[in-house]
Amino acid sequence: MHIWVRLYLKWRTSFVGSDDLENRYFEEKKISRGTKKRRFVLYKGNEEASKIPALWHAWLHYTSDSAPGNDVQSYAWEQTHVPNLTGTQYAHSPKKMHMTQSGTLLKPDYTAWTPGN
Repeated sequence: MHIWVRLYLKWRTSFVGSDDLENRYFEEKKISRGTKKRRFVLYKGNEEASKIPALWHAWLHYTSDSAPGNDVQSYAWEQTHVPNLTGTQYAHSPKKMHMTQSGTLLKPDYTAWTPGN
């Protein structure tokens, strides 16, 4: 992180909280532009917007006035937040559905169309 970003966060913002993925959230101490305090996120690792959980996303975009805390009610049917897995080894691949445990490809249950047949 650049030194000027660290200085800006130290002097002009206050720490609000962090999420399960260790992203940290900040809010300006004073209103500098317009009528709302600006809100920031510092990502842990790669900067990927899909790493922000839904409740923190709502706070960042002023949909919610209060930042999520430990007192957030969760339901049994809710799943934990998972960032976008595209480009990783966990990304969806149709070929994986036809793989055996040893890694050999089984014959798919369809035949692909080729022109001229």
